[in-house]
Amino acid sequence: MTIIDGLFTGLVIGFITSIPAVISEIVRHGKNLPLLIDVKEIGTHHLKEKYVLEWSLFLHLGLSAVFGGFYPALVSLGAFATYSFFSVALYGLIFYLFFGLFIFPAIGLGLFGRREGHLVWLELLLTSVLYVAGFWYAATFLFIS
Repeated sequence: MTIIDGLFTGLVIGFITSIPAVISEIVRHGKNLPLLIDVKEIGTHHLKEKYVLEWSLFLHLGLSAVFGGFYPALVSLGAFATYSFFSVALYGLIFYLFFGLFIFPAIGLGLFGRREGHLVWLELLLTSVLYVAGFWYAATFLFIS
């Protein structure tokens, strides 16, 4: 699996996991978006309700691409030896902790996204689990045969 394959795989997983949020937005406009971190603020700017889905999708797809692209890069550098489920799951845990502890606070969402909501940590965890399962499946059955 190349880095481009990983980026593409991450984006596909991101699109698939964003479907419930898009359906929810159509049916229950303005309510909590399942599996997406609801981005209601960017820095000190409060977003209008009509832009929450777009920014949430942007963040979600960005996280998906980063998740997918970094793993093949780390394999090529020797940080992970294989595409085994354990290796991808360990990467998923590191990804979850890194984004929750460093990236989210750096972009103003607070530790594990607490500024955006009290269940953001759970949304990030569930999304990471889905990334791991989808990425491992794609790597094992679609790219490495």
